[in-house]
Amino acid sequence: MTTQLTRDQAVAIAGEAALSRAEGANCDYTGTCRNDGLTEFAAHAQGLDQDGVAITVSVYYYQDEQAAKDAESLDSLDWEIDHYRIA
Repeated sequence: MTTQLTRDQAVAIAGEAALSRAEGANCDYTGTCRNDGLTEFAAHAQGLDQDGVAITVSVYYYQDEQAAKDAESLDSLDWEIDHYRIA
C-alpha cells in the first residue's frame, strides 16, 4: 500500500492508536542486512485505515550489525525509528 513513511504520514493513514501499538510492540530481525553494515528490525500492529479497511502498521529500525552481535542485550542499543510502512 505504501512505501517508507514519516510518523506524520503514517498517523494520517492509520491513526495514532495503531502507530502507538506498533511502536510499543517487540521488534525482531527481518533478515535484511544492508550493504552499509546495518541490520533491519521491525515491529508490527494491526489497525484500520480511515475507510475502516484492515491494515498492518510496521515500524522499522536499523542497528549496526556488529553492535547487535556484540551487545549482551539488544535492549542496550539505541532504538530510533527509521520509518513506517502500512500494508
